[in-house]
Amino acid sequence: MMKTAFRINQAFALTAIGLVFGGSNTYGFNRTWVGTTDANWGTSTNWANAAVPTTNDSALFNGNGNGNTIIDFQNTNRVADRLIFLTDPAAYTFTNAPQLTIKIPSANGESIGIRSGVTTSQDLSGIALLRPTGTSGTFFVNNEGSGTLTLGTWMGQGNSTHTLDFAGSGLIEVKGDGIQSRQDNSAISVTKNDSGTLVIHGGGTVDPTTSAGGRYNGTTTINAGVLRVRHDFALGTTASGTTVLGGAALELQETTASANLSVGESLTLNGSGISNGGALRNRSGNNTLTGAITLASDTRIHSDADTLTLNNAISGNFNLTLGGAGTVNLAGTGASASTYTGATTVSAGTLLVTGQLGATDVTVGGTASIGGGGEFGGTLHFDSGAGLIFSLTDTLTVNGATVSFDSFSIANLSGFDNTVPVGTYFLLDGTAVVSTANLGNLGVGNPFLMGDTGKQAYFETGSLNLVVIPEPSAALLGGLGLLALLRRRCG
Repeated sequence: MMKTAFRINQAFALTAIGLVFGGSNTYGFNRTWVGTTDANWGTSTNWANAAVPTTNDSALFNGNGNGNTIIDFQNTNRVADRLIFLTDPAAYTFTNAPQLTIKIPSANGESIGIRSGVTTSQDLSGIALLRPTGTSGTFFVNNEGSGTLTLGTWMGQGNSTHTLDFAGSGLIEVKGDGIQSRQDNSAISVTKNDSGTLVIHGGGTVDPTTSAGGRYNGTTTINAGVLRVRHDFALGTTASGTTVLGGAALELQETTASANLSVGESLTLNGSGISNGGALRNRSGNNTLTGAITLASDTRIHSDADTLTLNNAISGNFNLTLGGAGTVNLAGTGASASTYTGATTVSAGTLLVTGQLGATDVTVGGTASIGGGGEFGGTLHFDSGAGLIFSLTDTLTVNGATVSFDSFSIANLSGFDNTVPVGTYFLLDGTAVVSTANLGNLGVGNPFLMGDTGKQAYFETGSLNLVVIPEPSAALLGGLGLLALLRRRCG
């Protein structure tokens, strides 16, 4: 919050001709929308002082212009120094608006902003393109209001180096084609600051070339708050990667059309996120991340619902905690196998290991489960109440020293039910020694009865092999029945 307050507090050194930011960034006139003539941006009498904003003029919106709130660009590109929503504005929208070009300030200051105390949402997505002037600098988008600030496509200039900085405590959404670079020799980076949430719905259709626009290709840094991804390429190309700092979060959520995501971005993760919600968080959808992940400190990953699949390597010498009510699938194999060496704790939800992990010791918490047909090189421990996912075909390979339990029985096998046929099922494999301490249903003398199916199950001594057999009483009755039938035939 200090960073945003710094920008706003510097903003208001009023002079007779305009605004001065920090004494070094001079703006032209304030042009306040009054909308008394019609709805057209280009009508001079719709603005205070009867002048349409020019490149050096601030376009301001407050309660003075609430009479006409649908503002028509008249299919003409427009310019302004800044676009700011002040006290008591109505909910404005913009139409017939091909482009709005706004200056990049020479010092910290809002390029587009909603001020504190504003309760209405402001929708700029009707402006097809938002463009900065100049070839370098930082373009600031700030929402300190309680409503939503919605933007359309943002596109940088060609042959330029820009940073797009999102800040404030409010919600900002970027729709259209998301954040775009004009050419492949442009470097556009994104920074997320302060406690608010940034949602990027678009990602363009192509990577940038020398003759056309495309996905931005610079770094993405989440210093604070949330950046929520709702498009495969919302984070731009895969050239530079995304970093999440401690206390911040990167969230994945299926698209607005309920399509699952496949995001190729490489990530550097830190911390447990916001309120232990995860530095990486899957909000909804069976989403996949194909980029590599680096743990730069102890890190938490959450899946609130559905399944988050991580198809590439996780590296780093730090601990990883997995949580949420959903599933996290660690699926990287071969060159994409995970190599991180810290401990893994499954605090809630389900961990599927379908790929290969390194020498990480895994602890499954009392409300969590583990499963899959993959392998890892550390130990495996089940807290009391923890579950192992039963599968007719998958065997989890554990190559650490031991598999141990606080308390475990067949009742802790998730997915095991009375329909499982007679047979032997290899739940665990590998070089780990299975400790039988605190292991229930061990041996044929301690069976788990499978309802009225005439079957029972037990763990083989010295392993976690599951054996399902007919109940002895059922087998005996079957034998006696066969004997009686043979006797009748012989008689």
